[in-house]
Amino acid sequence: MVASPARNPEQFVAGLVFAVFLGALTLGCEPTSEPSPRIEQTSPALVVQTKTLTIVGVGFGAFAPGWSGVLINGSCAPVSVWDEHKIVAVVPPGVGLGLKRLTVLRGDGARAFDDVVISGVNIPSRSIGCELNSFLVDYDRPDGGDEVPNLTDVSVDVLSDGADGTLTDVAVDHKEVQDDFIAPDYCPAAVAEGPCNNDWDCPRIIDAPEKTSDIVFTCMLDCMSDDDPFACDTLCLSSRLSLTDGCSVCHAQYSDCVFTVCRSECAIDPNGESCVGCRVPCDEQYQQCSGLVMSF
Repeated sequence: MVASPARNPEQFVAGLVFAVFLGALTLGCEPTSEPSPRIEQTSPALVVQTKTLTIVGVGFGAFAPGWSGVLINGSCAPVSVWDEHKIVAVVPPGVGLGLKRLTVLRGDGARAFDDVVISGVNIPSRSIGCELNSFLVDYDRPDGGDEVPNLTDVSVDVLSDGADGTLTDVAVDHKEVQDDFIAPDYCPAAVAEGPCNNDWDCPRIIDAPEKTSDIVFTCMLDCMSDDDPFACDTLCLSSRLSLTDGCSVCHAQYSDCVFTVCRSECAIDPNGESCVGCRVPCDEQYQQCSGLVMSF
């Protein structure tokens, strides 16, 4: 038989106190930390460097300066909006193209991960100048050579008696021949007159061929998804290599040729054997345009 509280008030009070104490202990064991942050969605699907990326999820917490942040491929992305469920960040330049790791750092050290696809870089559009060096004004042939007639046997009436005479209305097949050309001291890579054969552009191209090659292929990849890849590439090369407009156009044409003809061969290793072999027609086109033999 169970004693009623009225008959044993001391026992009842003691039991009640014990129950409250036990409940307090149980409540004290509940975890108090926030749930781990989680990324549920990012937009746009194809991310562009220097443009915004929106991250939607849960558990991002309050922004803590110096502790909260967004990393893309290890580079810190400036944040303009941060709340519990949404972050807006600006993709930093130079993170490269393709699949990259996205990391959200919460103020308490917890992290959330996802992958984003970087598809291009946003370069502010501006007009490309058309100021040419004086020696280019009359330069309208790709190799700077003179045209001479190539007389064909079917179109020339030979004077059978060897007498002097004049040939008229002779059909000719024009071919271009290269003038004798002496490379200037400042540009040993020069093989003809051209927009890159000058004491400003040539040293910048040939003095650091590895740097030139890296920049050419970086600009090509960065601009492939631009609305106007050629203009983007020309501007990129002009700014990064500090070349004149005319010389930058030759490099942009070269990039366009490599991207069109050798995209798969050069995607992995621009200096690999398969890429180098595939680039030969583009190298020849570059030489005709620039006046320089390919040196990078």
